[in-house]
Amino acid sequence: MASMRLRAGGNGSSFSADSSRNLGHVGGNACVGSVAIIGTRGYPSSIYGGFETLVRKLAPFLADRGWEVTVYGRPGGTVESPQYPRKNIRTLTTRGIESKSLSTLTFGATSTLDASKRRPDVALVMNVANGYWLPMLRRRGIPSVVNVDGL
Repeated sequence: MASMRLRAGGNGSSFSADSSRNLGHVGGNACVGSVAIIGTRGYPSSIYGGFETLVRKLAPFLADRGWEVTVYGRPGGTVESPQYPRKNIRTLTTRGIESKSLSTLTFGATSTLDASKRRPDVALVMNVANGYWLPMLRRRGIPSVVNVDGL
């Protein structure tokens, strides 16, 4: 049975997440676990913000090390590019309201709902505004990390 240990904060606290429910094989290597990346426009994104730049580097890094990577995105938010491999990286497009004040929250909500159903071993939530949906992940027992400012 595989598990991962995450360290949180400066107080030395940590917790373990059992990843045995999703163990499989990725590219011939044993799967380390599964991660959902929530709160960006997708992989690879057609937008060059801090969160999207981080995902362009982090998703292949994790996939190369045996993680099953799912990046949640928005309609029209990704591009096809040989520069950014998609091997072992899945992009799921969710729905939301495309408006200045509601897009982040609504796309974050639908991505979090889907991730809660799929139950990845860990979720990486981009943008503190999506922190509003953390209780949904917690109720499903999904350890979560929030990145508040891109790179």
